[in-house]
Amino acid sequence: MSWHTSGTLIHADYSKDLPGLLEKLGVEGANLRDATISFEEATSVEIDGLGVAVVDGWTCLFGTMTMVLIDDEALARISKEADVFQITLEGSSGAAGFEWMTGGKSVRRWMIVEGDVTVNEGTPLPQEKLVANEKDDEQRMLLLMEKMTVPFKRLSETKFHAFECESELGDMEW
Repeated sequence: MSWHTSGTLIHADYSKDLPGLLEKLGVEGANLRDATISFEEATSVEIDGLGVAVVDGWTCLFGTMTMVLIDDEALARISKEADVFQITLEGSSGAAGFEWMTGGKSVRRWMIVEGDVTVNEGTPLPQEKLVANEKDDEQRMLLLMEKMTVPFKRLSETKFHAFECESELGDMEW
């Protein structure tokens, strides 16, 4: 399966104020929709905007444009108090990667594109060794996300709040 999504997982429960979190992250024009969506819908290429849910103490934001919508400096400020895992999966370009932030800074970034490692910053994390034998790059990143944050099965069983968002690319609607 080829993925076309990105996600930001924050090790803090923001369920009481998801719109406030999005504002803190610099996401412009985030409007909560009435309907909830599945993880599959939140990570679908067909859908713009963000799917947001809290799973096992992690606030999880997924969508095709997650990393474009979130302000990097705002995320660094949040990572002073909560660990942050970001994942990128883009099957059309063969790209898969992650970033781990803690203590207010990025401590590990890694990206592979069409079999070539294009970003390799910071000391490899112990969890990376646990998934090193997986040959499929997207699957390896999903396994790493699971080792560091939330079990994939839990994500797939969760209903996400759907948010419309504005960006420099224009309105993003569900």
